[in-house]
Amino acid sequence: MSKWTVYRLTEQKRKTGNVKLRTSQRDRKPVLTAEDKENIRDCIDADPDITIEEIREKLNLSNSYSTVERTINATGYTLKKESLYASERDRVRCAGKAQRVERNHNA
Repeated sequence: MSKWTVYRLTEQKRKTGNVKLRTSQRDRKPVLTAEDKENIRDCIDADPDITIEEIREKLNLSNSYSTVERTINATGYTLKKESLYASERDRVRCAGKAQRVERNHNA
């Protein structure tokens, strides 16, 4: 055991009265509260096309873009927009029958 460990444990014994492991101090504290996470979910449910920047502005979050993005991903939402497609896909062709176009190889 190093002398610095002994110094640290001696100081801990003096301050707290024991030398137990300080496991409660190991992890980082969550940046967003449970209330913040719930508010983010409510924003997305109300407007599925809302952007992360709009969420940050609406809720006055000082957290970074990536923090909010990770929170959204952790709740199971995806950041995909509805894809746009050509309106021709919705048109009925030849009274419901598909029209077949063949190439004339003799020409």
